[in-house]
Amino acid sequence: MDKLQEYFDLLPHCILKFQYIEEGLRFCLYRCHGVVAIKLKGTIPYKAPLQSIEKAAMGKLINLYQSFTDDKDFIKSLNSVKAKRDHIAHQGYVLTVEEQHNDDFVAEKLKELNDALAEFESCYEKLSAKMAEIDKLVNNVANEKT
Repeated sequence: MDKLQEYFDLLPHCILKFQYIEEGLRFCLYRCHGVVAIKLKGTIPYKAPLQSIEKAAMGKLINLYQSFTDDKDFIKSLNSVKAKRDHIAHQGYVLTVEEQHNDDFVAEKLKELNDALAEFESCYEKLSAKMAEIDKLVNNVANEKT
């Protein structure tokens, strides 16, 4: 397959994987706020910021999620993914005619894209584990006898 075509075929896969990460973070935030709401029920009013989570971009989601984790390596991974995503989303399709016809340049960009996708997939695996942990926590808290 032509390297340039391979590059353009891979771009939407990267962006889609990133969107999975973004939605996974939203899931975690909704569930974490659910735990807070359950624990505070009957003591003080608590309204989870659901609308702000729904509308937040990745950087804001990461900042919001930091309140619910001590895993600095995971936050670092999320920030790295965000930086790569920003570059891919804003510059991924923008290649000059000269760049498109430069085989070495295209090969380098394709490698960068494959590396980014691997990083996105690794981050999503970690996020999936966090989602499962948080979901289990919510269920445990919801089932506690008060």
